[in-house]
Amino acid sequence: KQEAIHHWNKVHSSFGSPLLDHCFNASRFQLVAAVSKSGKVDGSIWQYNREWVRDQAMIAQGLTMSGNFEIARKILKRLLEEFVTEQGDTIDSSEKRDRDEVELDQNGVLLDSLKNYVLWSGDLELVQETWEKILVTAEFPLSGAFCHQPSGLLANRREYWERHQVHGIQKGMELSHQLFTAIGLNSAALLARMINHEQEALRWEMEARRIR
Repeated sequence: KQEAIHHWNKVHSSFGSPLLDHCFNASRFQLVAAVSKSGKVDGSIWQYNREWVRDQAMIAQGLTMSGNFEIARKILKRLLEEFVTEQGDTIDSSEKRDRDEVELDQNGVLLDSLKNYVLWSGDLELVQETWEKILVTAEFPLSGAFCHQPSGLLANRREYWERHQVHGIQKGMELSHQLFTAIGLNSAALLARMINHEQEALRWEMEARRIR
């Protein structure tokens, strides 16, 4: 009991506003309640019994901002090690998708959540431990398979609400894929620079600027 009291006192924060305090406290209690000891989070209120990189990365960001660094780290490390393939594509609904149907925004969301975790926690060790996966996560959207030649933007058959070829979606450009890839590349560049990978940092900054 005393350990639990100490933990929640440590992550307590007040905004001086009853409404904001209520929303913050509801969030920090519920986020922790939804995560297993292994870092697994079932997707959605409908109990899919499946997992998404995007959803869990955003949960890790919320945990980070509410002071729950240990759980956030566990989620992020698990995502990088188990939910990013050797090629850099990410798992959605617990499945590996064909390139034409990957959710390209997930790479960017994961990298941005990792950056925010590192800035809030100071935990550079996680970046060093998972650098190879960070590298392929950042590079995956930049592979020629997704390049729309006339514009240089990213294109495939997957849109943000997860409709794809079976729903009649043709190859095209999804705004969220451009937005989160650019955000993620800038985040990856900052992480790269923090562990002295200047060449990668410059490349990712340039690509993020080009996409924007």
